Amino acid sequence: MNNNNLTTPILNTLVSTFVLSGFLVQISPTAASEEATPIIVTATRTAQIADQTVTPTIVITEDDIKLSQSRDVAEILRFHAGIELSRNGGPGQATSVFVRGTESDHVIIMIDGVKMNARTISTAAIQNINPGLIERIEVVKGPRSSLYGSEGIGGVINIITKKSTQDGDVVQAGVGLGTDNTTQGNIAYYTKVNNTRIGIDAKHFNTDGFPTVTGSTLDRGFENNTLNAYVDTKAGVTEFGLSIWTAQGTTEYMAYNPDTFVPDVPADQDFKNSVGALTMKSPISSFGIAKLNISHMEDENTQNQSDDKAKTTRQAIDFQTDFNLDNNLITAGLYYADEEVDYIGGGSPLPNEDKNNVIKAVFAQDDYQYGAHHVVAALRYTDDKNFGNKTTYNVDYGYTLNSSVRLLAGIGTGFRPPSHLDRFGAFVGNPDLLAETSQNIELGTRIKLDKHQTLSASLFHNDIDNLIEYDQTTLQMGNIGRSQIRGLELGYQLQMQNWRTYIELTFQDPVDLDTDELLLRRAKRSLTSGAQYYYGNNIIGIDLLATSDRRDFDWDNFQPVTLASYAIVNFNYLYRINSSLQIKSHIENLFNKDYQLAFGFNTQDRFLMIEIVYDK
Repeated sequence: MNNNNLTTPILNTLVSTFVLSGFLVQISPTAASEEATPIIVTATRTAQIADQTVTPTIVITEDDIKLSQSRDVAEILRFHAGIELSRNGGPGQATSVFVRGTESDHVIIMIDGVKMNARTISTAAIQNINPGLIERIEVVKGPRSSLYGSEGIGGVINIITKKSTQDGDVVQAGVGLGTDNTTQGNIAYYTKVNNTRIGIDAKHFNTDGFPTVTGSTLDRGFENNTLNAYVDTKAGVTEFGLSIWTAQGTTEYMAYNPDTFVPDVPADQDFKNSVGALTMKSPISSFGIAKLNISHMEDENTQNQSDDKAKTTRQAIDFQTDFNLDNNLITAGLYYADEEVDYIGGGSPLPNEDKNNVIKAVFAQDDYQYGAHHVVAALRYTDDKNFGNKTTYNVDYGYTLNSSVRLLAGIGTGFRPPSHLDRFGAFVGNPDLLAETSQNIELGTRIKLDKHQTLSASLFHNDIDNLIEYDQTTLQMGNIGRSQIRGLELGYQLQMQNWRTYIELTFQDPVDLDTDELLLRRAKRSLTSGAQYYYGNNIIGIDLLATSDRRDFDWDNFQPVTLASYAIVNFNYLYRINSSLQIKSHIENLFNKDYQLAFGFNTQDRFLMIEIVYDK
């Protein structure tokens, strides 16, 4: 396999892209940049200004999301360093997100701080999350099990939904049309009166799609209806909130033929994902605050051509206290979750054993700042009824060398218990599996060249033990794997008054130590870049993604294969007709490149979407 070939397809695209990017730069005004409102993140469970965090965090803003016109969250994430995407076809199809070379089930996905990962397979249905409901996305890289629990080996993706920030009424509506008979629409109402905020936002997305499986001519469609609603108020010094997010719809796909073991049988399944939460926040002293989150999560897929289904429900209580003591911000809390799994696969239900699980945890963190030094240390003890006890930690350190340079270092551990299918899946389940564990070390720096330009670099090393994989000797799942992921991320940002651009490079070596082979579907080198230009009522955006070739496996013939390197460009345009009306257009895969994210599955050809939006 040739991993040195980012060259041919990528260079051609790079030339085209950066000619366009360069043009945007050349016609941009040279006036001094305006001071941007600081971005607040919650990567450490407490609010911080993004530039002051010591954890490796990506923040994707609402403006970025609006301009991209992405159809789901995964499409947004892929244009950022250290994040890779694998998908079995088009919108709505099974999607995996890899953070810094780790497995897709090593990433915690949350909506407003509520964990979405399903117990059946340890992953979350990120393909069903409509971006139009999102205020921002925070991605914390590296193990975060100390703060957020299991599955946090690779990182945490916290999706924060929209809330009203201005007094009075806000009405939003939009309608869009695209290729593949794609339609979308939304209507939203937000209001804020005194200390009370109310909001409801409904979105509809439907597409005929395209043939998901290579060699097929049958389009596979996707329909998604999403609702986000909330009410929060303040009574005295105490804040209360009630919220619900839900996505329901149907995904068409190609099922495996039991006679030929080839995915050539048309099928479809209904899905439902929902998160509801009751929150409370109240001061408990002049220097302390208490937060309570009581949540319900549901993840369900029901196959319409059989009795097969997979369902996870989780009720959780998350209690946290924050104490601000001089230079120390001390966080401590308790977590309790009751999980239940209901699964039928191939017409056979899983054994009743361990269908129910109870997780208890206690965690603490000290955020200490003194002069040029900034230390964040976190510890978590988890008691999992089915998998025993586990202690995880994180220590992150930042040193401000001067007004321009900041040095960063960190070490942390993570773990993932086996999923219910890993333990009890038909024919291959192994109830004796151990939890996967990891240890990560990181060094980095942030350099402000001037008020417009920023450089960043991160060097990371992640060792993962007891990897759960299919054992061809025992013909069942086993703790047979060990992986080592080493990498370097480099970033450059330039932001002026009317335009901004960025470029990010990722070099990584995600290796299975038992076979000395690259982990499946992960590239050794990738490049992400973008440019946005603001001119009068116009916003123009260009995004570039390029990766080297990747290793995959042909499960029909049980042979390793290589996915070729590729580069794609997206073009985005927004025009403000007046203060309340705008038109947006999006071209996915501008140069109509042919590429694969997973062997045997097609990807999107050139795709055009046009949307009219009312916002008043």
